[in-house]
Amino acid sequence: MVSEESEKFFWDFISMIDAELMDDPSKASSLKPLKAALDKIKNQEDGQYLHVSSNGTRKLYVYSPMLNTGYCLILVI
Repeated sequence: MVSEESEKFFWDFISMIDAELMDDPSKASSLKPLKAALDKIKNQEDGQYLHVSSNGTRKLYVYSPMLNTGYCLILVI
């Protein structure tokens, strides 16, 4: 199950992708597949998540054993 912190991080990250696409549509070829892959992992029943926050840096590790796919998303403030 996705924790509240992980859910917020996902939402923030997806919102940044959407904002970037609005500002520069030429990035769609790289950002849209990333967004789709993150949504796919998030919707998997076997998704695993680890949220870490330290000194203004937030990291979310996401992985799906069934898909054998994972990402480390990093936001630095």
